[in-house]
Amino acid sequence: MPTHLTPLSDPAQSPAGRRLAWPASDADGIPLGSAFLRLFTRPGQDHLAELDLRVHPAERRRGTGGRLLAAAVEAARADGRRSLLAQAEAILRARDRHPDLAGLCTDTAAENRAMLAINDALGYRPTHRSTEYQLDLLDLPTD
Repeated sequence: MPTHLTPLSDPAQSPAGRRLAWPASDADGIPLGSAFLRLFTRPGQDHLAELDLRVHPAERRRGTGGRLLAAAVEAARADGRRSLLAQAEAILRARDRHPDLAGLCTDTAAENRAMLAINDALGYRPTHRSTEYQLDLLDLPTD
């Protein structure tokens, strides 16, 4: 079944960057997945792009992720980007299909041993660690 990608750009550019998006759907308009690419614009970051690629679990292994990745990588290259920051879900596709990328950074949780093993097997090495904070909205007092 053919996959249709709709290229979109966010008209509201922030001081930190701008965003591109590709929703993917089948011939009947059923959503299959999406890719969002953030192009950083701050000084010293103009070589970076960040990819968030998602495919519905029922639609995986049918080519949608590959088409989304190809569209995002093409857009990043066209904008002069050299490195792609990617979610762990996209790491295998990016490494296999685009070995000429200068760098790829993943967000992999320390407790995700399976993904850490894949990163290691592919030759990726830790470069930095970060801490994320989450605010549980249910714990906030209500007015």
